[in-house]
Amino acid sequence: MKNVEIVKGLKLVTLLAAMLVPNQLMAKEVIHQLKLSDPSKPAKVDISLMVGNVIVEGYSGNEVEIRADKIEGQSKKNKKGSSYVYSYRTSDKDSDKKTKPSIKGLKKVANSSLKLEIEEEDNEVQIESHNSRDMIALKLRVPKNSSLEISVHRGDDITINNVHGEIEVEAGGVPITALGIKGPIVAESARSDLKVVFAEFNTEKPSSLTVHRGNIDITLPKNASAEVQVKSYDGDLYSGLPAEFKSIDQVEKQESGKKQQIVIGGAMSAKVNGGKQKLLLNTYRGDVFVRNK
Repeated sequence: MKNVEIVKGLKLVTLLAAMLVPNQLMAKEVIHQLKLSDPSKPAKVDISLMVGNVIVEGYSGNEVEIRADKIEGQSKKNKKGSSYVYSYRTSDKDSDKKTKPSIKGLKKVANSSLKLEIEEEDNEVQIESHNSRDMIALKLRVPKNSSLEISVHRGDDITINNVHGEIEVEAGGVPITALGIKGPIVAESARSDLKVVFAEFNTEKPSSLTVHRGNIDITLPKNASAEVQVKSYDGDLYSGLPAEFKSIDQVEKQESGKKQQIVIGGAMSAKVNGGKQKLLLNTYRGDVFVRNK
């Protein structure tokens, strides 16, 4: 995401939440209604968070509604029992006591403010936070035909509902769920599951889903015209498609200096309803589930 610049015709909003009430976990919710430069045209929404969770809901309106909360540095267990740590403050034990000024008579005041930078220009909306110490819970309502570009390094989850434009998602250890989508999707998660339910399968551009450690679970409409290609290096494939998966003799050549590498096969493919567009599913350690509704 590009750096924020103040230029002519640019709308820049900085959101600062109110101070926390003692013993509360959540900061006061900040709500902002963002008007698009041209409400008659689709919007492109670009979200970049160091730490956080994101929920995006498509609706029939023509504004972008942004709700933001800050969750103080906490640990949270996921379904598998792994712990996500949202705060990485250095403890007093790790600090250099010889050079640290005295804090006698002083009380530590936690920084409970929330800061987001929101920029809109020509229907392109950018939302970003560079804070890597606390988690931001972001909820958006966007016009249904919006396209999305989401990047979250650490956090809880990314959920997309009823968005019909192009979708691109990149996540570190964050599960991705996209339901009721119609546009092409390119998504990658390093260490969590990825689930996609297509309301329609777009045949204009290919879709690609990649998980390094985790499962891929997709659902295609019965009338989808797709060529589903699956690569699972350490996992199983479960299919509910009417077409059978067959091994394809795919040859990949790589040259690096004097070294040459050729990989033959390793992929399975099934074509349904003519297979007009490709859907690529890649997982290095995990299972792949292909459903048909």
